Amino acid sequence: MAKRIIFGGTFDPVHRGHLALCAGALEQTGAQGVLLIPSFLPPHKTGAAVSGEHRLAMCKLAAETSKIPIEVSDMEIARGGESYTVETLRVIQAAYPQDRLYFLCGADMAVTLFHWKEYRAILKLAVILAAPRDDLNAQKMLETKRQMENDGGYMEILDLPMLDVSSSVIREKIKNGEDFSADIPSAVAAYIQKSKLYV
Repeated sequence: MAKRIIFGGTFDPVHRGHLALCAGALEQTGAQGVLLIPSFLPPHKTGAAVSGEHRLAMCKLAAETSKIPIEVSDMEIARGGESYTVETLRVIQAAYPQDRLYFLCGADMAVTLFHWKEYRAILKLAVILAAPRDDLNAQKMLETKRQMENDGGYMEILDLPMLDVSSSVIREKIKNGEDFSADIPSAVAAYIQKSKLYV
């Protein structure tokens, strides 16, 4: 059975932390690749700083220059409206019925999954891969894992170092004219500068 990792997010912009998370998830699950899906309108956020087209383009550049197998899908941007994980996973399951799906997210997202649309359906569609965060201790993650298993799902907690990088900090650096080149792939940095994003 093939394993496929689904990694959704705003990716505003995509950065080295996202790519490190993909690499670690691939290594620890033995999956064949990662499907990166930028959202059109994330229900848990107020919106994105730049358009879906720009975020999709940046994700494609990051994937093209990455050494790990990453595909980028425009399914949520093309669909429009609020991007619900359960709907995306159903589309992917229908396209790859023999694959085992993994849904990759940070620990901060994993502990809120209980409140997402059709939460129990998500657990049936995919194994949850949670990456650690410094502000969420091991006990909280174990409690979340137990709750998901009680609800008929399964969560794997990845053993990964956390990189001190975030999209919001990168946007602030760009706005302030600070150097941000160490935080994102060079092709993405060039695209941001050429398109005059986040200024």
